[in-house]
Amino acid sequence: QEEASATWMKSFTNMASNLRFRISGLERAQTHIKSSMSSLQEDTSSINSMMTEMYNAFRGQSSSSPSISVTPTFALTDTPANVNGENATCNATKEPLSHTEGEIDVNI
Repeated sequence: QEEASATWMKSFTNMASNLRFRISGLERAQTHIKSSMSSLQEDTSSINSMMTEMYNAFRGQSSSSPSISVTPTFALTDTPANVNGENATCNATKEPLSHTEGEIDVNI
């Protein structure tokens, strides 16, 4: 019976130690989550403040200057297109580059 009691006590001690280890891990995780939540709340508050400032600035600008409006700007470029409307490639041949005096072509 002493042997069974000793085995039971050893098993209980191992379980208690394992449980303490797991509880400690949970407490650390809980602390980390609380810290992250606090940081998230601060970030959300900052974003809310910035959005409010931008909204008020835009609202103030549009109400104080109704004649000013935002106009989209388009840039037109001279790009040749083929029949299908796709960009055409230039088929012109280029003359080989000439070397200045004193340069040597290493590929010759």
